[in-house]
Amino acid sequence: MLQKPVNARDMALQSYKHAYQIEDTIVKSLIEITNTGIKERASHGKLTYECVVPPFIYGCPRFNRAYVADKLRQTYADQGFTVKGTGPVVTITWKPKPD
Repeated sequence: MLQKPVNARDMALQSYKHAYQIEDTIVKSLIEITNTGIKERASHGKLTYECVVPPFIYGCPRFNRAYVADKLRQTYADQGFTVKGTGPVVTITWKPKPD
């Protein structure tokens, strides 16, 4: 019985998913850490939080650091924060709630 050849589109999608699987896991973890940092800063009346995406995390020295930083910036921008930064630096600011 002859096997059907693989579909190029499916292989491209699978390759893309695999390529960013580690990065997406790192982003989820950094979101948890960042949320804790933001809540702590806000509880002290601070209006900004800055973090740097580390070059080495969870035993993964070879991940797309720029993708992780961009994804982190986009995630918080989508939630209404003012987000700045370039490269691995992510700076998140917010305004106090009016009385």
